[in-house]
Amino acid sequence: MTFISQTLHIGLDLALIAGFFAGVKKSTGLQPNFGLIEQPDVQKYSKKYFELGDKIYNKSVDWMGESKYFIRK
Repeated sequence: MTFISQTLHIGLDLALIAGFFAGVKKSTGLQPNFGLIEQPDVQKYSKKYFELGDKIYNKSVDWMGESKYFIRK
């Protein structure tokens, strides 16, 4: 694999994991305790990562809600 394809693959994997964590947060209310992270930069980017997961999750739910292939029960 080339460097670009590996980078893209890792980026997509990280986005899927962020979306998974957002689903856990939405269904159970469990979320990371960012207060335990002592370094401000790491804490900031960790929050941004989980916000990205929320956006991915919300967009996926919106898309599925508009699709004829998914129904709500």
